[in-house]
Amino acid sequence: MSDKDSQSSMNVFGPSLTLSSSDHLTATLENLSLSSSIETPGDTPEFVHLDPSCHCIHCKLVVRDALQLICGHHVCKRCLNPLFGDQEHKRCPEFEDCGYDISKAEVFPDTYKRREVLNQKVFCTFKSRGCDAVVAWKDLKNHVLRCMFAIFPCLRASEGCTAILTRDQFDSHINGTCDFLPVTCDHCKEITLRGKFMAHIETDCPKVMIHCPYLCGAPEFPREQLETHEEQCPNKPILCSFSCIGCKFKGVEEVVKQHEKNDMASHLLLLSTYTSKMEDQNKTISAELLDLKQEKEKWQQQAIELEGQCNDLKKENAAAKKSANELRLMIASQGERGINLERKIEDKASKTVADKLVRDVTAIRETNQSLGARITNLERAGPIVGEVMGPAQVNNKLRHLDKQYTLHDVRLAELDLRFQILETANFEGVLMWKIRDYNRRRQEAVNGRTLSLFSQPFYTGRHGYKMCGRVYLNGDGTGKETHLSFFFVIMKGDYDALLPWPFKQRVSLMLKDQDTRTQDICDTFTPNAVSNSFKRPETEMNVASGVPKFIAHNRLETPTYVQDDTIYLMIKVDTSNIPNHPNP
Repeated sequence: MSDKDSQSSMNVFGPSLTLSSSDHLTATLENLSLSSSIETPGDTPEFVHLDPSCHCIHCKLVVRDALQLICGHHVCKRCLNPLFGDQEHKRCPEFEDCGYDISKAEVFPDTYKRREVLNQKVFCTFKSRGCDAVVAWKDLKNHVLRCMFAIFPCLRASEGCTAILTRDQFDSHINGTCDFLPVTCDHCKEITLRGKFMAHIETDCPKVMIHCPYLCGAPEFPREQLETHEEQCPNKPILCSFSCIGCKFKGVEEVVKQHEKNDMASHLLLLSTYTSKMEDQNKTISAELLDLKQEKEKWQQQAIELEGQCNDLKKENAAAKKSANELRLMIASQGERGINLERKIEDKASKTVADKLVRDVTAIRETNQSLGARITNLERAGPIVGEVMGPAQVNNKLRHLDKQYTLHDVRLAELDLRFQILETANFEGVLMWKIRDYNRRRQEAVNGRTLSLFSQPFYTGRHGYKMCGRVYLNGDGTGKETHLSFFFVIMKGDYDALLPWPFKQRVSLMLKDQDTRTQDICDTFTPNAVSNSFKRPETEMNVASGVPKFIAHNRLETPTYVQDDTIYLMIKVDTSNIPNHPNP
């Protein structure tokens, strides 16, 4: 350790000093030494020869609180996170020597290596002062407590003392020679520091006996009476009456009077000079006042002009407000026309889809009726057909027709479901979800039969995001059995390849007030861009995201929110500013 390092080590002792010199020595030496526990000490001594295996592969210094990697190398406990960063697996830094892939999960404390590090030989902390001791790092504490070369800061270092002391100097300095040792003045009984005591006696102490500073011959008196004495002292100097115009003469009263009488000519000269200077100053001040007066008149004129402009602007503003109101009414009228037109277009599109679905359903029903009639005829004509086709062939034909009939029923059910979904689908980012039979469904959730319910899908546009709601009537997670849990779900849509990901639109979850319409429960959140819930769906739907404790059961199950055994849930998605939103 260099001298600079030694000095730096000594500076850390000050905050732990006490008023007892022996306690101070012990505390200082303990701070100087290092912890002897299995944990690596905080300070770094000067090693005699540090074994290369005791180096950290990240910081390249002595390994502290050693952790072993799967490849056998060691890293400091505090270097583990910097080594891996945000990765769980990486290549060992000692690539040429090792080449292992290391895992953060397979790191473990190496007690043997910690003991090996503590057994490394180190020099005494006070090597620069002459101590040549070499000890194990774990034994450095005990050596420092006994080292005769140890030095210590003064007990009063925090008060400003900069003395650095050896062991044999410590007591005499603390109790006698320290400039910051408190001492009591024998005259005024005030406590001051030893280094400032003489200055206190010579200039500050009010009880010290002093002579008149003007040598008037008066007997000694306390310093605190000096001001009173000066008022009466015959030798106290006074200034000349013409000091205000530049005369610097001073002396006792009689001498000053004689000066004023004898030096009248010089006083008149000073007065003349002073008067000339005052006249010059008066001229300058008069000129400045004239300039200020002219500037004032200028600003007053500008203020009058600005006031006129302000009045004109007020009139223009009033006219602009009137025009703005008229424009606002016009925009509102055009907006209503646009909304009506949009609704007509949507109704037309919906009618086209509905007509097509109705035609498909009618065709399937007619096919089913035809198949049913054929099956009936075949069953009735079984014996006759059997004579021609054989019983086995007739049975196979019946099974085939029955299978087709079943497939058409499934297709019909799918079309009915699609028809219902299209009738209730919303393409403006709003879901209004009516849940009937609340009490029965809640009891099914309590019994574990139906833990959650999914809503019908809704969309941010005809070709936008596909979404739905999910509700746990008996709660989920932290809200289980005490709250209704309400979640928002991103579903896999037909146009996901054209949409920006991750999903970033603001989402509001609401429970509608059916009584006064004024106490809707609402919770709004902005999606977390790194959450898997808002990435592009790879399966049918993403993990739900929402509020486990949306509303407590005891508050929900009141006439405000439950009427006719029905509740209304609502989800609003902000559809504004969706970048690259595909147009129809």
